[in-house]
Parts: sequence; structure tokens; C-alpha cells
Amino acid sequence: MVAAGVDRLVRVVLDANGTPSINAPTNATDPGGIVRIELGIDPPGVANNSNPQGIVLNSTDTRAYVMNFISRDVSVVDISGAVTNYHEIARIPSAALPASGSIAAIIHRGNELFNTSIGPPGTADNARPPAGRMSDSGWGNCYNCHPRGLADGVTWMFGDGPRQTISMESTGEHPQPAGSHLNANGAPLLRP
Repeated sequence: MVAAGVDRLVRVVLDANGTPSINAPTNATDPGGIVRIELGIDPPGVANNSNPQGIVLNSTDTRAYVMNFISRDVSVVDISGAVTNYHEIARIPSAALPASGSIAAIIHRGNELFNTSIGPPGTADNARPPAGRMSDSGWGNCYNCHPRGLADGVTWMFGDGPRQTISMESTGEHPQPAGSHLNANGAPLLRP
């Protein structure tokens, strides 16, 4: 299965009754058997925020093909042999990324940050992988509560009473003042 916010595949095993399991630890001393496969590592050790959205297996169950929404490519994953050897072997571009510095590139970066739970690594020791995450240990991202920028319909209980997740429709559509320019993050720079 895909874990979009953390750019991973997780191996799911079905028992004889069809009950799925990821072989999680059963107690504090059990190491468990969760198999995680990182996607979009380019160069090795540097995450690319792929945001996998779909997966297809070949007829012999030796390759997985994963559609990556943000990186606009397809990961080819070797799932043959021992599960400890499962790994991404290639990435095939499916669409061009926006030109660097363009408005499309700024919007693409926003989509990347909105959809990731791990985020870009920093330069300080405590901000490099596995630290430097957008959320605590990669547990959540903006998309989780606001799929496609809308709302998930969940009602949250707070001390002040219940609140529902709100839609983000039109919240990013701010008119640009006449004569302003955009900074590298897409925010307007006002005239002095």
C-alpha cells in the first residue's frame, strides 16, 4: 500500500481469511515485521517528496509501479526475493516539472509542502533526516484534514465545544496589488 505523506510503500500481508496485516510489533520486545520501501530518493539519502498515489503489480509479483503525484513520475520497485531487498530501481518521468523560478514552480512547491509529512531537510544536524519533519515523526500533513484543499468532514472536540474541519476553498486566492512583484515564495512584495 502507499503511504503518500511519507513517500513510502508498506507491505501488507493477507492471512488465509483475507485479514490484512503489516506485521506490527505485538509487544515491547517484538521487533515486528513491517516492510517499508522508500520512494523518490534522489540522490540516495535525499528525499524528493514524491507523494505516491497509486500502485500496480506486474503479473509475476516481482515489480510494483507507483504513480507519484508531486514528483510527476512513476517509481519502478523491485519486490522480488527477500523482503529486506525490496527497493526502488528506477523513476520514469511522466510529465515535465515546472521551470525553476516560474509561478508554476512556486505553486508546485506549495503542493509539495501541503502534501508531505516529512518535508524538506534542513542544514542543521537536528533538521536532517530522520528529523526536520513537517509533522511529528511524519504522522500528518495538511492534506490529511484538507483533501484536495477541501474538508474531511471530521468533527473535532475542543474545550470550547465541537469544531469541524473547514474547507480551504479560495483561501489562497488573494489579489495581487497593482505594481507588486512576487518574492521567491510567491508572496507579493509591495511598493515602498
